[in-house]
Amino acid sequence: MRSFARVRTLTNDEYLALKKMERSRKLAAGKVKRAQVVLLSNQGYTRAEISEQLDMCEHTVSRWIIRFNKLGIVGLEEGPRGGRPKVYSSEDVGVVIETTFQRLDTRPPGELFE
Repeated sequence: MRSFARVRTLTNDEYLALKKMERSRKLAAGKVKRAQVVLLSNQGYTRAEISEQLDMCEHTVSRWIIRFNKLGIVGLEEGPRGGRPKVYSSEDVGVVIETTFQRLDTRPPGELFE
């Protein structure tokens, strides 16, 4: 039988931080959802109930609860992902972005169509 994943007792600071994350419109949607997972578990909901309510896999709900229990709020951050290595360095990307925003023609805008 699998162990029952339930979030540990939250400190007042953790609870307030999670509530703030849950209401945030600026954070990534995934991080908001992970905060909701922890808060729902804190309210006594089971993994199955949380997964159904948030439309998540039950295994994913367990993983985020376990990570939170081990690492706290920091555990809700996403780690590096696998996959193909980067093709371009951060410096190369910066040069492309900077070049994109430079004017190609130095003539005043009124003279472009004469």
